[in-house]
Amino acid sequence: MIPIPAFAAQALDNLLGNALGVAPGEDVAVLVEPARERHYDPRLAPWLIAAIEARGAKARIVETAPDADPDDMPESVSLALTTVDHAIFLSRFGDRIRFKDLPGKASRTMCYVLDAADLETPFARVPYGFQKDAHQAFLNAIAGSRKATLACPAGSALEFDFAGGLDVSRFANFTVLNFPVMIFPALSARAASGTLALTHALTSTYTHPYPDDVQPLDGTVELTIANGAIAAFGGAQGAHVEKHFARVGAHFGVDPLTVDSWHAGINPGTAFRGKALDDIHRWAAVAFGSPRYAHFHMCGRGPGEICGQVFDPTIAFDGREFWRDGEFVFLAAPEMAPLYERHGVDPAIFAGKPDIGVPGLRPSA
Repeated sequence: MIPIPAFAAQALDNLLGNALGVAPGEDVAVLVEPARERHYDPRLAPWLIAAIEARGAKARIVETAPDADPDDMPESVSLALTTVDHAIFLSRFGDRIRFKDLPGKASRTMCYVLDAADLETPFARVPYGFQKDAHQAFLNAIAGSRKATLACPAGSALEFDFAGGLDVSRFANFTVLNFPVMIFPALSARAASGTLALTHALTSTYTHPYPDDVQPLDGTVELTIANGAIAAFGGAQGAHVEKHFARVGAHFGVDPLTVDSWHAGINPGTAFRGKALDDIHRWAAVAFGSPRYAHFHMCGRGPGEICGQVFDPTIAFDGREFWRDGEFVFLAAPEMAPLYERHGVDPAIFAGKPDIGVPGLRPSA
């Protein structure tokens, strides 16, 4: 058995024990990308296999291409989901199937820990039970909200109306568990109006592959939103971005002007080492968990095909701020105190804003 470094053991136990409850005798499939891909640190899979076997469970490796089409499920993945107790994705394909009804009895977990350095940080080591309870506490706090607002330093100023109030019991969750907990379920933008200021780049929503899915932005593109639809493209690259939306809409046969939904990261331990645009697909696969990052699903429904990015947002529900300048300030709310005590978590662990690799964003101490 490959030895597990001491610094990795706590994080792997958090995944296998706290999140999944892997028991002796159970079968666990670890779905990995082909060796030519470098998205994940190649040491992670062997360490994970060793940690599974140390718990008395049985492990198997299943290779799957990260860019496979989720509408054409690879047979190896379908077989794994129907024959094991747990399936853990060290593959971006786990993200692509997050909205799909999946076969089989297996628990399905998308692992966003990308490298050895992540295993040493709060990102992977904060007890999963705390993360899960904090997520639920947030949902409880926004339940019934009738309005939300979002602003950002680049100029976003949006209002969202929720007819009848948010019914969190009806939120559509991912069919694949997140480890760590990264984000809350997407909220509708179909009654959104105002200005959406996008910076850095447009990407896909990573549900379907398509050509030229990354469009770097030189400056700010201002979208005028009216009742969940793009009414105008402004800014120096507005015309270019409008053509991109039209091209992608035509590719999939969807309305390119639709703004379907949005959400923001809730894991303050999320970080990215390096420059996002140097490896934007790797960046996009993890940065969305940061409270410094909110994103919008556009160009089609459920969720759409183009992702637009907003940084260091301030977000309020019915006038109460939950994010302030990219900090998930809800974690410091009085109702959170019992959760810190119950799970033995020091609130100071969430101080500061880690670097997420985007120019103009600076980490804070």
